[in-house]
Amino acid sequence: MATGFVNSLGVSFPLTGTYGGTGVNNGAHTLTVNANSVINQDVSTAGSPTFVLAYAANFVAGYATTATAAATTTLLVGSAYQQYFTGTTTQTVALPVTSTLVLGQAFLIVNNSTGVVTVQSSGANTVQAMAAGSQLVVTCILTSGTSAASWNVDYTVLSGGVQTVSGTSNRITSTGGANPVIDISASYVGQSSITTVGALSSGSLATGFTAVTVPLGGTGLSTFTTAYAPVISGTTATGNLQVASTGLSTAGFVLTSNGASAVPSFQAAPTSLAWVSVAGTTQTAAANTAYGLQNAGQVTVTLPASAGLTAGQLIKVEGYGAAGFIIQAVGSQVINAYNGKNISAAGTITTSDPLNTTSSASGCMAQLRYTGTDTFWLVDFNGNFVFA
Repeated sequence: MATGFVNSLGVSFPLTGTYGGTGVNNGAHTLTVNANSVINQDVSTAGSPTFVLAYAANFVAGYATTATAAATTTLLVGSAYQQYFTGTTTQTVALPVTSTLVLGQAFLIVNNSTGVVTVQSSGANTVQAMAAGSQLVVTCILTSGTSAASWNVDYTVLSGGVQTVSGTSNRITSTGGANPVIDISASYVGQSSITTVGALSSGSLATGFTAVTVPLGGTGLSTFTTAYAPVISGTTATGNLQVASTGLSTAGFVLTSNGASAVPSFQAAPTSLAWVSVAGTTQTAAANTAYGLQNAGQVTVTLPASAGLTAGQLIKVEGYGAAGFIIQAVGSQVINAYNGKNISAAGTITTSDPLNTTSSASGCMAQLRYTGTDTFWLVDFNGNFVFA
């Protein structure tokens, strides 16, 4: 059809927009239309149409909703763009075979269920495991594969997930992301005080840790020095604890008080004293023996040497004669008694009325206990005594 041709109706060719044409012929002005192109009317109602971008106030994409049932939903090339999932269990979504798609074709998958929706490629490779309250846009970026690499993933947790994590540097660590892993930083050095501490099930105190003192519930000691020794209180109400170890290694010894301000020690258990009746005026004593002095004159009882004694052993002297008795210490021995009375080394204690001249000395009694290191204590007595 030639340009400018007029038929019997008086219509010119090529047809213009007035007559439903394009205004061009297939000569120099050939109309070329690509696949999926849009032809829009020119602003002039009588002019020829031009090819411009298309605009719309709104566009509605395809929509589908599926209740999860622990089953598989398989999408095809013609499936709706919007895929919504509801329910209370899991579901698997199989994406289309990419060779049936065009590059850039996409699907919006929204998980409004309470279970996990697992999106897989056509080759059953996991593209994304979607948590409850999340959405996923998958876009085909390769039409020759069946793996997850054929899809671009844009995954967003809409609700119920952690969006951001913040904290103090070198105290808490986080891997970040939609499902962060929170942990204590390996460089955390602790803090100045801890108000509440639960049970400690493992770990140990560092080398050089200061011993816990008695006011804080400790012992004040880093070691007890002697195995199996009993622990006693300190020299003050809050002082470090002490260990009673003297005599511990001797089997059969019992823990015995050594008086105020002294650590108890292990000593021979009290036994019945052997009885010896003395007729003369002199007697050398032996440990764990009681002596009954029968002579009317004054009798001298000499203590045994300390080398042959053990702490806790007893010597008892009972005077039946009118003149009483003298107890003689030997070497460096001393005797301590009531009201701070004591003898000097190798001294004596003597019965007294107070001058040792009347029968009042008869019936006097003195019992001594050896406590170690050349020391005796007057632990039981009857009558008056002079210490020298």
